Amino acid sequence: MLKLRKQNFPKTGHEKLRLYLAYTVAALADTKTPQFQEHNFVPTNNHIQELQESQILPFCDPKVCVSSLLGSRSVFQIRQIHSQLVVHGMLQNLIVANKLLYVYAHHKAMDDAYAMFHRMRERNAVTWSVMVGGFAKVGDYATSFGIFRELIRCGVTPDNYTLPFVIRACRDMTDLIFQFSAGDRSHPRSEEIYGMLESLYKKLELAGYVPDTNFVLHEVDEEVKYNPKGSVWGNIVWAHSVSKDMINWKALDHAMYPSKPFDINGVWSGSATVLPGNIPVILYTGLDPNNTQVQNYAVPANASDPYLREWIKPDNNPLVVPTKDINASQFRDPTTAWWSNGQWKMLVGSRRKLRGMAYLYRSKDFFNWVKAKHPLHSAPNTGMWECPDFYPVLLAGKKGLDTSVNGKNVKFVLKVSLDLTRYDYYTVGKYNAAKDKYIPDNTSIDGWEGLRYDYGNFYASKTFYDPAKKRRILWGWANESDSSEDDIKKGWAGIQAIPRTVWLDPSGKQLVQWPVEELNCLRGQKVHKNNVKLNKGDHVEIKGITAAQADVEATFSFPRLDKAEKFDPKWVKAQDVCAQKGSKNQGGVGPFGLLTLASKNLEEFTPVFFRIFKAPKRHVVLLCSDARSSSLGEGLYKPSFAGFVDVDLADKKLSLRSLIDHSVVESYGAGGKTCITSRVYPTLAILGDAHLFVFNNGSETVTVENLNAWSMKSPRVD
Repeated sequence: MLKLRKQNFPKTGHEKLRLYLAYTVAALADTKTPQFQEHNFVPTNNHIQELQESQILPFCDPKVCVSSLLGSRSVFQIRQIHSQLVVHGMLQNLIVANKLLYVYAHHKAMDDAYAMFHRMRERNAVTWSVMVGGFAKVGDYATSFGIFRELIRCGVTPDNYTLPFVIRACRDMTDLIFQFSAGDRSHPRSEEIYGMLESLYKKLELAGYVPDTNFVLHEVDEEVKYNPKGSVWGNIVWAHSVSKDMINWKALDHAMYPSKPFDINGVWSGSATVLPGNIPVILYTGLDPNNTQVQNYAVPANASDPYLREWIKPDNNPLVVPTKDINASQFRDPTTAWWSNGQWKMLVGSRRKLRGMAYLYRSKDFFNWVKAKHPLHSAPNTGMWECPDFYPVLLAGKKGLDTSVNGKNVKFVLKVSLDLTRYDYYTVGKYNAAKDKYIPDNTSIDGWEGLRYDYGNFYASKTFYDPAKKRRILWGWANESDSSEDDIKKGWAGIQAIPRTVWLDPSGKQLVQWPVEELNCLRGQKVHKNNVKLNKGDHVEIKGITAAQADVEATFSFPRLDKAEKFDPKWVKAQDVCAQKGSKNQGGVGPFGLLTLASKNLEEFTPVFFRIFKAPKRHVVLLCSDARSSSLGEGLYKPSFAGFVDVDLADKKLSLRSLIDHSVVESYGAGGKTCITSRVYPTLAILGDAHLFVFNNGSETVTVENLNAWSMKSPRVD
């Protein structure tokens, strides 16, 4: 074992990094920890990224590599290594997979553990034991018991640790019941109690774990995947709500839950298609008794019911099963079907080794499907394609199109949710309906460096066509950035972002997104500012609104661009540039923008800002939503989200809109060309103690030409 002394400790940062990576992979914790702490070398996400790009990981012992993650201080770093283990095929070994599952449980990241657990093709007693014990330790006893019941139902013999975990959960739950039932039995409801006693009491509507939207039908009838029994992944059903404006909602009984052999182990994501005669049909993924992912359908029990309250899953399911050449555990999320050349067509997301793909299926009657010889599209090194979405867009104008429309003035969008990165990516291209081939434009990049709907907390999205207003609406899931413990305590996790209208930018290179106009019905007290000059270091408070729940639109102008910082061509990733530059570091033109959810003395704030750089051929605009200063709380993931903005600065103006809602900041740069959703958890800047500022930390003076800010009312949820 290498012994480090002060005199031979690496001098350069690169040498330190290489040595740290080698130590991490070799799991030499007893050597690395004191020496690196002594020399003030703290690993960062950039170090983890270099580990991913190095050639160390593919050749290390995967069991040792995973064990080394027990000492990690960041769940996000564990997720990054997890993705690389998948890329290099290391999780096919059950011992390695169980070790990684234990790492998540050790860090109390049970939502990650549960998601991984349900994707494992092979499990043994250790796998089940880790899950039972992990949920018991974080206080989610209902899920712990549920997994134990599933273990018994599957005929697995528990190991020596499983039963003690269950007994501990029973003991702790009993203590909790006695603690709160002693004395006055009419004690008020406590979310802390109810978050743990899921099996005994019904939660408030919308409490629980909310992942992706499955479909929306006009009027509006929305169904989302939902865990009514806890604020972590699991026990998924299809929740059902209706609305006339997509803002105010009425909750109905759940639409679907596991009940038939073809979905007994899960009802997962899907989509709706409206057949001739205005008959809606749901296509969805079910997990059969072998945990094989199959594609099923459901129809309304009463198609004349305007709320479509009840759904039937016919016994001739499944419609589509994976063939021998398809990975049965990576085959899910059917799209809305479209009609083309006398046939119905749909996509199902999958992967073959590391190649992500959208399998194409055809049917003449919608119920007998045949797999096409080739996928509609695929891309190397992208991993599993979740929640694919395929739809047409007009070359000009903001109007949307029905999914089955094609023609000369039409392009197509293919969106995929990459399981490896947990972001939504899309390409714009042409669809050859005769050959059933989708070809992205040269300006659209497949994979991790491609275009995104949103550069923040936004995943598993879905669009639908609104025929009443002739627009395409985008829904997305804004997942949490706090800990599973916090989610359990507050009793809910995951929200649906504000629905957005999407259309093709006039350049034809990307989409533009904007909150639906119905959101304006929540606007209350308005504040207007214009011609506010911001010199270097200025921050001016916008008073007169509820800063914790607001809608802010601002236009910034700058007299010239010659002071813009030089752009380094090595800066490929916007998030890295934002992390390096930040909102506090002085620039030339920028950083300038909004300080949202700010405490009075700026101990906490979430800046949303622009920064302009000078490149050889044109200026480069960066939009950031930086959560690093958002909270004094511990155990939070506080990233610096960012995206480049493809915009012409001829008029020397940039616009920004931010929707602020307590733990959410949704921002739209340059009229919706670049969007970022951040989940933040302030401890000081809450309710009436939250403040809003405009600021400028660039040497060039910036003018707030026009600013409108509204206090926002809460939507009605019945």
